[in-house]
Amino acid sequence: MITHKQLAMIQAAKRQLALTEQEYRNLLGNVGGVDSARDLSPEGFTELIRIFEALGFQRKHPPLHIRRGMATPVQIALVEQLWRQWSGDNNEGAMRAWLERSFKISSPRFMTTDHAAMAINALRVMNRRKAFQEAQAEKPSGAA
Repeated sequence: MITHKQLAMIQAAKRQLALTEQEYRNLLGNVGGVDSARDLSPEGFTELIRIFEALGFQRKHPPLHIRRGMATPVQIALVEQLWRQWSGDNNEGAMRAWLERSFKISSPRFMTTDHAAMAINALRVMNRRKAFQEAQAEKPSGAA
């Protein structure tokens, strides 16, 4: 069962996309296996909204996983990727300790956009320094 707000979002998407009643009913049947949007499961609702967005539906409000002023999922993923590149492993505890020590935050989910930008820049510098040091170590130390 979906909420009244979710039902309103479906109706708004139907209007915005100018779907005919037949197109709308076909989508409901194909996606959720239902005749009425009221009978959609939460998973069916999510899938239907994804399809609406692929068709061009634009929400008035950002998705719930986007928090104003906080790091986006893409920024968090980039921080994690750069950390793995620098550390050579997937040790999340070490990354959290670095975030705590460097930015006074205990987890990537608490990063603001400013924290994320600083962490990304710091990790890029750390990775460049690591690559430079590795290149220096590989050079043969021949006499001149």
